[in-house]
Amino acid sequence: MHHPIYRITACEQVGPFSLRLRFNDGLSRVVDFEPILHGELFGPLRDPVIFAQVSLDPEIHTVVWPGALILTRPPCMTGRNTSGLSSGGAALEP
Repeated sequence: MHHPIYRITACEQVGPFSLRLRFNDGLSRVVDFEPILHGELFGPLRDPVIFAQVSLDPEIHTVVWPGALILTRPPCMTGRNTSGLSSGGAALEP
């Protein structure tokens, strides 16, 4: 079974804890990260200054934050079999 690999091609902060992600297949989604910003791993991103330091890693095509926090897979996307964040996912808006 073939499963395509989707890569993030652009990232833009559009809300306090929301990012607009564009993918290599042309799809664009706004992802609200607020529901998962808790705990040891994602909790520090509740600081708006830290969250705003998000960037797109050009080699691995995903979003990263300082301190080596890397979103290794795109968040769950409607109609796609990518589970995204293991701590519960993130809400998507079209």
